[in-house]
Amino acid sequence: MGKTFLFTTATVVAAALGCGDNGPGPGPGPDAIIVESTQPAAGATGVEAGATVRAYFNEALNPSTVTGATFTLSSGGTSLTSQVTYDAANKAAALSGPLLPGTTYDATVLTGIQDAGGRPLAAAHAWSFTTRTWQPVAVDQTGVVGTFTSLAVDGSGRVHVSYEDDTNGDLKYATCAASCTTAASWHTVTVDQVGSVGQEGSLAVDGDGRVHVSYFDLTNADLKYATCAASCTTATNWQTAVIDHSWNVGYHTSLAVDGSGQVHVSYWDATNADLKYATCAASCTTATSWQTVAVDQAGDVGDYSSLAVDGDGRVHVSYLDFTNSDLKYATCAASCTTATNWQTVPVDQSGGYDTSLGVDGNGRLHVSYLDPTNADLKYATCAASCTTATNWQTAVIDHSWNVGYHTSLAVDGSGRVHVSYQDQTNYDLKYATCAASCTIATSWQTAVVDDHRQSGLVGWYTSLAVDGNGAVHVSYFSGVLKYIR
Repeated sequence: MGKTFLFTTATVVAAALGCGDNGPGPGPGPDAIIVESTQPAAGATGVEAGATVRAYFNEALNPSTVTGATFTLSSGGTSLTSQVTYDAANKAAALSGPLLPGTTYDATVLTGIQDAGGRPLAAAHAWSFTTRTWQPVAVDQTGVVGTFTSLAVDGSGRVHVSYEDDTNGDLKYATCAASCTTAASWHTVTVDQVGSVGQEGSLAVDGDGRVHVSYFDLTNADLKYATCAASCTTATNWQTAVIDHSWNVGYHTSLAVDGSGQVHVSYWDATNADLKYATCAASCTTATSWQTVAVDQAGDVGDYSSLAVDGDGRVHVSYLDFTNSDLKYATCAASCTTATNWQTVPVDQSGGYDTSLGVDGNGRLHVSYLDPTNADLKYATCAASCTTATNWQTAVIDHSWNVGYHTSLAVDGSGRVHVSYQDQTNYDLKYATCAASCTIATSWQTAVVDDHRQSGLVGWYTSLAVDGNGAVHVSYFSGVLKYIR
């Protein structure tokens, strides 16, 4: 049998650690600065792995004193690199740390924090919390299903997944509105069953909740598109169209929708070994509404593409230059169906398989990828002027050997980076996260999500997203059980 799997994280356990003083003594004076409450509360459970840790104060603070030195996070005695900010509106110190599932963390606010007048915090305040373990669920078990998964979470928290039904050669779709670790909460439907379709899929949801999927039609060697506006578990509510019919095109597709609703797709043209781009502003189920262009034709390029659009509408693509074994990057600010408006640059000469690209709220680019030379999971980032190669920085995330396959990267609202990937030494599904200083290898935390000893060979075709509550969701294929989780 085949199945589709999904993992979601969502737990934080908090255990009070006490106040960090040397025993009972006089309490703080009436004008002292104190921590009034924390989030999560001491002893709390159910906090997401993507949660922000907060300490709320009774007085407005001097923002310059709210730093990583005065608000710390640790686990098992090891300090963790975190991002600390001050929320003036709520008189709160906010910490985003690299939280792993099933782990106990200690948060501490120190007396170096001061109010606007220079008065220090009356006493250090410490508390603990523990993230919950990952919870797997079989999404679809009807045959060999779940290859080429692509997952997104919409603004209401509904989860959407596209994937291939390998048994029937169909494109399928699954969705869940709540309680998604319960199999019965999932609903599935066949979207396209004309020929052998559904490979290389990429799914996105726009601001209106419309679902968009790009995918490869193996029978006709075309790039195709499917969309649904509502009630998407009803097959007749889906519409499909051919985007590119120029033969043997549509491998390694990646789709994104910008703020205006325009659809953007990157993909590989296997006939010419080029990176291509397609876009459509409206009426996208009409083939003539799509425009395509070859972005990079310098050698054999365009495998493993990943596309994102930033808040200004600029398009960004990471991909493999197979000729030179490089990770490459392409970008375009406007009129992107004109080839000369694209700029490209090599990022990492050690390789760039299975790339996944994200853009944070500040416009910084983040890319996860497999370094085939050293069999590592790697990370590349750039803050500005990213067509200049020297503005990119790289780091090894996981060096445990033969790791980094099927990567998927997302950046949450606090700028924390999350990556799912496969460990092909052990055939485990793994997860990595980093909150700050991510070009330093030790800033990353990694963990096994699904162990091959429990679930067989797992971790193919991972796709990761983080919802508005900080819960991390991962869909992937189980190679032994042959279904989607």
